[in-house]
Amino acid sequence: MNGFDVLGVGPWATDAEIKAAYLRLAREYHPDRFLGSPYEAAAQERMRRVNAAYDSILNARARPLKPPAIIRVRRRESMADRIIRNFFY
Repeated sequence: MNGFDVLGVGPWATDAEIKAAYLRLAREYHPDRFLGSPYEAAAQERMRRVNAAYDSILNARARPLKPPAIIRVRRRESMADRIIRNFFY
């Protein structure tokens, strides 16, 4: 289950929609609402998952995209290069 599924939004959701979904779930599953209740442990676990999902989505969106790695191709030494290398060195 990815972060979008936990928050109940799609990957196309805007930052405002993601924040609204997070706040809705935080109000619904906050452990303080379930103090002394048999559901307290379940609410804490659910809130942990909601926080982790929200953090992972924000971190992924804030991280700049890396440019593709530059691949260096070693060119073959030509006959002229070999002659010059052997003659002068």
